[in-house]
Amino acid sequence: MGASVRTAAEDGYAKTEDAIRQQPAMAVGIAASVGFLVGLLTTRHA
Repeated sequence: MGASVRTAAEDGYAKTEDAIRQQPAMAVGIAASVGFLVGLLTTRHA
């Protein structure tokens, strides 16, 4: 079972890396958007 989980994680990592290499601008935009949303959610509003 551990080997199948490891294989699935490695496959997912490879697919993600390929997608980032094919569309780096989109990857940066998504990362910035996620960071912005996390910042909004973690900021306290008085």
